[in-house]
Amino acid sequence: MRIEAIDLLRGFAILGLPTMNMIAFSMPMSAYMNPTSFGQDDYLNHFLFSFFHLFSDQKFMGLFSLLFGASTLLLATKTSTDSKSPLFIHYSRMFWLFVIGLLHSVYLWEGDILALYALLGCLIYPLKDLSIKWLFFMASIAMGGAVLSSIVDVSTPLMGENEILAINVAYQPSTIDIQQAIGLYQGDYQQIQRMLLNHVIGEHQPNRLIDSYVLVGLLRAFSMMCLGMALFKLRLLQGAYSRDFYLRLCVTLFIIAMPVIGFGLFYNYSQQWSLASFARYGSMANVLGSVPMVVAYIALLNLFLMSDKAKLLKFSVQQVGKMALTNYLMQSLICALVFYGYGLGWYGELSRLQLLPIIFVLWIVQLILSTWWLKYFKQGPVEWGWRMLTYQRWQHPLR
Repeated sequence: MRIEAIDLLRGFAILGLPTMNMIAFSMPMSAYMNPTSFGQDDYLNHFLFSFFHLFSDQKFMGLFSLLFGASTLLLATKTSTDSKSPLFIHYSRMFWLFVIGLLHSVYLWEGDILALYALLGCLIYPLKDLSIKWLFFMASIAMGGAVLSSIVDVSTPLMGENEILAINVAYQPSTIDIQQAIGLYQGDYQQIQRMLLNHVIGEHQPNRLIDSYVLVGLLRAFSMMCLGMALFKLRLLQGAYSRDFYLRLCVTLFIIAMPVIGFGLFYNYSQQWSLASFARYGSMANVLGSVPMVVAYIALLNLFLMSDKAKLLKFSVQQVGKMALTNYLMQSLICALVFYGYGLGWYGELSRLQLLPIIFVLWIVQLILSTWWLKYFKQGPVEWGWRMLTYQRWQHPLR
């Protein structure tokens, strides 16, 4: 039996991912971290960067990670009556998810999260029987590690010249660096796929700034998965509490989260987005403040689910959530065809403002397509294939 609140939360998370991922698809990676590194240096560029930093960056990914942990617990309960053991089913699911993620990162986009989630899914499964208190403790320890890992000293003399160059390219690339990136991503498929493969196998210059980002992402995702398990056991995700409770929770956590995230944004602007300041303290506030913001979103969406308004929209977002894996991969395929050289080749050509209509069209496509598909089929096409690989038997696709 599906849980409506979780489908709505997952659909919301999936639709939110392009608000940040599209920056990574369409611009040099520095634009994701530093609004002064690429594009027009005007008020609109900074406004849009600040808005999505406050409400999107690490929030939708955090919610997605949290729901992954909750789903691990939910599926372990559901498969306890299956002929195969829940342990076998879970690790079979994670193996095939890792394969899907690896193929995604090699052939479409280096920003894949599925392989990482599969590895973390193997680690969190033994934690499913922990008490709520211990799950909160594990989440806190991992998030503390993420916050500490976000502090990077880029001024140390121990760094070699190549690493200093790689860090500058990642955070504040020169005009030549930007043109090289644009030329690479506007190349043909073989050229881009070779670059993706090199990224996966680790053929790049040492870069402690990017390595720190990877470590922070890993610890943050693990923390949110543990938190998702705890909140599922508390039935907070499932809408089991009153409207007043969710309203108070939403308001309280927004009041906590916004000053924390806003302070980090203010600090970076006060330091003119200098590399040393950003690497040492500039990203810490968003790592920390995203946690209460994610839970505030959960409370807000449960309030939305309890209301009688926008029923069609709620239903359509839930359909997106029911085929989240398909929609996640579809987003990568569409973005690759729009921005990379083997498609329209718009990489490096659009501003943040010009990306908004593309995001909006992508939302409409996925809302309509998901609703249509699930009228006739039980699952999304990728979910169907994943399920067959997991259970090693034929799964009837039609309703």
